[in-house]
Amino acid sequence: MRATTSIKENALRASYLVANRIAKAEKPFTIGEELILPATKDICRERLGEAAVEKIAHVPLSSDTVTRRIEEIAEDVEAQFFERINASPWYALQVDESTDIDNKAILLAYVRYLYQEDVHEDLLYALPLPTNTTGASHWMVIYQDN
Repeated sequence: MRATTSIKENALRASYLVANRIAKAEKPFTIGEELILPATKDICRERLGEAAVEKIAHVPLSSDTVTRRIEEIAEDVEAQFFERINASPWYALQVDESTDIDNKAILLAYVRYLYQEDVHEDLLYALPLPTNTTGASHWMVIYQDN
């Protein structure tokens, strides 16, 4: 029973690792089942044998699964980020207006906080602004998002 559980846990962990790589590479989520899994099976078949191929076949990499994994990873990263901020004895916010390459206004918010005795600064959000960028429109965008 323990060996089966361990195999399932390893396959699940492998699925998350591959999904994370797909997201970081900004590739289509279908690449997992269309390219990565078949290529991995080919490599395992040639180098390690059919037993390894059978183990690899249990790694879930469908596009729906990869989508779910990436969403779960993103939620976890966001939760860890807010845990860091909430655990900090202090934090500071900086809100700036900028324009993107299409000359559209965006509102950027940075947060500075203490984590493991070091000061960290991270982008909190980047939100599109309406064409008229006044202080009132900034507050509307901030409160509308929350």
